[in-house]
Amino acid sequence: MKFTSPLYRSFAQHAAVNETLYLVADNANAIAQVYSLSAAGVNHLSFIEKIGQGFDVTANTPARVAWDTYTTEAPLTSQIFISALDGSQKQALLTETNDNSFRVLVVAGWSRDGQRLYFSHEPLGLGGYILYGGLSDLSVYTVANGNSQELISSEAAGIICLDALSPDEQWVADHCSTTHTVAVRNLQTGVRTELSPPPGLTDVGVVGSTRFSPDGTRVAYSLARNDPENEQGWVAVSEGLSGGSHLIATGAPAGYFTVAGWLDADTVVLQFWGITSPNVVASIWLARANGTEIKRLADGTFLGFWK
Repeated sequence: MKFTSPLYRSFAQHAAVNETLYLVADNANAIAQVYSLSAAGVNHLSFIEKIGQGFDVTANTPARVAWDTYTTEAPLTSQIFISALDGSQKQALLTETNDNSFRVLVVAGWSRDGQRLYFSHEPLGLGGYILYGGLSDLSVYTVANGNSQELISSEAAGIICLDALSPDEQWVADHCSTTHTVAVRNLQTGVRTELSPPPGLTDVGVVGSTRFSPDGTRVAYSLARNDPENEQGWVAVSEGLSGGSHLIATGAPAGYFTVAGWLDADTVVLQFWGITSPNVVASIWLARANGTEIKRLADGTFLGFWK
C-alpha cells in the first residue's frame, strides 16, 4: 500500500487515539481506504467501504471516526457517516441528493470536544495547476440534536480557499483574496482581516496552506511563484491575527512548501513538494517560527502527529 498525504483535507486533525494513527492510504489498486497505524502494525478499517474526500477521528469519549462518500450515478448523492472506532454504532448524519450541481458533502473535522462535526460542500472535477486547496464553505453539525448551522457560505468564501479553523474554533484562515494574501475571519462577527506578507517578496503568485499556532494567536502559511516551469516557494509566520508577517523558510527551486502543522509554539512542520526536477523529492522540514533555523527532517510525505 502507499500512504498518501492528508494535507488536502484542510481541517482534518488526524489525531492519534491510544497511540494509534488513523489515516487514508491507497491500496494496490490505487483506491483510497482508511487504515490504523500503530506499533502493532497496519489495520484496514473494512467497515468504511468507500471514502470520498474527508476523514477525521476524535479521541474524545466516545472516540469516533467520521467520513464522507458519494456516488456519481444520477442523481448525485453524497453522505457523511460516523461510527465508533471498531465500526459499531455506524450512522449516516447527512445525506444530500443534487441533480444539477457537482458538489458533495465533505468532512472538515471534529470539534475539540468531539460533540460537533464541521463539514463543507465541495465541487467535483476541478483540474489544473492548483498548489493550495481548501474548503469552499463551512457548516457545523451537532451530533446530540442533529442540528446543522452554516458558518461561511460559498458566496462569502469562494472555491477551495478556506484553510484552517483556529484551536478555539472562533477564527477561520483563508486565501480567498485576489491580492495574494491570507486572511483570518472571525466566525462571530464575520470580520475578515488580511495579513501583510513578508517584505521583499515581489514574485509571489499564490498563497495558502495556512495553519494556526497551538495557542491560536499566529498563523503559518505558504507562498509560491505559481509557475510550473519555474516554481519557487516560501513560508511565513504572522506576528498576530492582524498586521505583518516574517519569512521562516525559502524552498529550493523547482518546488514549493505546504504547512503540515505546528509541532509546538516555536516549531512549524513543513512539507516540500518537487515539481519539475526528478532530483527534487518530497521531504519534511522543521522550521523555527521566529525564522532563525530550518532543517530537513526526512525524505517522504508527512502523514500525521502522535500526541
